[in-house]
Amino acid sequence: MTKVQFYDNVDDQKLKFAVIVTKTNGHWVFCKHKERNTLEVPGGHREPGEDILATARRELYEETGAVDFSIEPVCVYSVTASWNFDGQETFGMLFYADVKAFEKELHSEIERIVIQDDLPTAWTYPEIQPYLMQEVSKRRTMIVPVVVEEVSLTDEVLAELISLSKDWEAEKSCYGYRANQREDIEGNRIFLAREQGRTIGYLFGKRFQSENMRSIMPEGSTCFEVEEVYVIPSRRSTGIGKALFEFASDAVQEEAEYITLSTATKNWKAIFHFYLDELDMTFWSARLFKRIRGEEG
Repeated sequence: MTKVQFYDNVDDQKLKFAVIVTKTNGHWVFCKHKERNTLEVPGGHREPGEDILATARRELYEETGAVDFSIEPVCVYSVTASWNFDGQETFGMLFYADVKAFEKELHSEIERIVIQDDLPTAWTYPEIQPYLMQEVSKRRTMIVPVVVEEVSLTDEVLAELISLSKDWEAEKSCYGYRANQREDIEGNRIFLAREQGRTIGYLFGKRFQSENMRSIMPEGSTCFEVEEVYVIPSRRSTGIGKALFEFASDAVQEEAEYITLSTATKNWKAIFHFYLDELDMTFWSARLFKRIRGEEG
């Protein structure tokens, strides 16, 4: 298991790496290594005697070709994993950069840079870098405020939810998911996350009384079942899902003792980290499968 933690500061001598979450003209900047088919955030090792800011500036130039940019430190991060430095906690400095101009050619092992709105689906370091990006978004003060609110099911809201659920279905990120129809949404309490008037995430669900759930709660307990929680790809790992969940939890706590949900996501490691570590939920049950005969046609 990989553990990622964040600190305001540590002894400078402990800082061995610099990672630079980068944007240009409002779009994310990622790197494609020559020997890999995945994407990663710019960054690398600190050279002996090098100032950590100098490391960040050098790595950003070498890996992206950035020549005109602003850069700022965000916080210290650490990684603890059995595969990393014999399980020791290692430290690096996390930076944010906004690039105005790039050189045409790169001078490192990076094959090319990728500029896009969405976060990668194939990360080089999936258990580390998405959480670094999330922490940068949380800590930076220049982020456009996101408004979370409960709304009624108007025709406009219905159209937004159906459109977003069609995008979700097209991602093929959850087993068996299909886009919503009106009847899937009616009767639910609806919460939206909006940024400058644009809906970037939603959560909806409804109250029920527990039956045959005595292993985790008294029979007849009032629960709020989260039917769906969705955030657009470009704003994932930035705290939007957590904000929706916490807002909904506060809104329903007078009528519900528990909040419950099920998940069929294919990226189970990320979703378990989100629900168990970030939202402090408790694991209840799971259904697993393994094909043991033949191959799929």
